[in-house]
Amino acid sequence: MRGRVWACSRDAAGCRLVQDVLELGTRDAADLATELHGHALEAAMCPYGNYVVQKVVSHLSLASSRFVAQELEGNATRVAKHRFACRVLCRLLEFCPSDTTSSLVDELLQDVSRLCSHSFAQHVMQSILENGKDQHKKQIADELLSDPFRYATGKNSSYLLEKVLCYCQPAEQEALLFKLGQPEQVLELAKTQYGSYVARALLRDSRVDSQEAIRLIARHQEELATTRGGQNFLVDVGLLDPLVESKL
Repeated sequence: MRGRVWACSRDAAGCRLVQDVLELGTRDAADLATELHGHALEAAMCPYGNYVVQKVVSHLSLASSRFVAQELEGNATRVAKHRFACRVLCRLLEFCPSDTTSSLVDELLQDVSRLCSHSFAQHVMQSILENGKDQHKKQIADELLSDPFRYATGKNSSYLLEKVLCYCQPAEQEALLFKLGQPEQVLELAKTQYGSYVARALLRDSRVDSQEAIRLIARHQEELATTRGGQNFLVDVGLLDPLVESKL
């Protein structure tokens, strides 16, 4: 395989062979990874090569994988919005120290509003909330808090509100609970397709008056039961028997 790593990485069968070697995490594996130097960006966007780059990041030492982050600098937003390359950013955030990824995250947060609502980039935003520096998490949280209901009811951004409740500092969590955690707000979220998932997360939070919220939701049960999503929500909060046959 030596001398053919880059070619194999772009091939369906070959990329599996390269991954198998990289998973060993040996000195030989690290030596083979050097053949990808100068190709990290193209590999990240390749349907096969992206898996190879992910293995470099997850199985090799920082000394052997740092080149990936370095070669993606200047293209972070483009990478985050790419269906394959976004996975590489997620792995970097999971496995590399924050000083290695900080420049990439700074790039991304220049376009935080659009990326929070993007179908692929939202996965990267989730990874920042899970693994990033507190200052970077706060930047994402501040953006979400600028229009919390819109983000909470968005197809892609709704996931991020749940992450804020788990991974951000208490101040950001309390701010989100203040804006969305009142019973009336939980009800309005429950009425929407994607906001209902945020409503579930809020009801699981001990800082939310879930009993009062559920009492209010119960008074609007008939309205919620008119949609399949609403029925599922009612089942999850114990207001509808899951054995009751849906007429939808």
